[in-house]
Amino acid sequence: MNDTLSIVDFADWPADIFNVEATAVAATGDGFIFAFAERADGETSTNIQWAAFDSDTLTFGAFASIPFPSPDPAQSSRPLVGMDFDSAGNLYTVSAFDPDDDNGPFTSAVWRVGRLQTNGATAEIVLDEAPELLGRLDGLKTESVTIREVGGGVEVWIGTDDENFGGLLRVLP
Repeated sequence: MNDTLSIVDFADWPADIFNVEATAVAATGDGFIFAFAERADGETSTNIQWAAFDSDTLTFGAFASIPFPSPDPAQSSRPLVGMDFDSAGNLYTVSAFDPDDDNGPFTSAVWRVGRLQTNGATAEIVLDEAPELLGRLDGLKTESVTIREVGGGVEVWIGTDDENFGGLLRVLP
């Protein structure tokens, strides 16, 4: 058994960036969509950008963008720190409050905020008028979300980075 990891190829980052915090890939009938968002620390919004992605050539199509306002600006200093899509195209995100002190206090929230709509070779992220709060995690700085589809349902998994207190990975109840 070979237990080593090696990089076989790479792609240059496809857009101007400052501090990317969230990325996600969605499978479509025609390939993949790659999406990302900046950390936007201390801001009340960020932009979600997305483009077609060819995994064989590691190339990106033209990027589109949509403003993403924080679902709860009073409880978040980082409007979008993690995101993922389910197979139906629903977009899940995490927002977090981090006081820039490695001892906290932290809080975060997990949301279903919209969906990826595809039509042939085109794709568009459409945000819901009212995001759906799936869970608030007081005392935890959730920084990632991933979706696991099992038994006809969706499990929402979160990962935390609680600085001096470590981290965890668990399913959202």
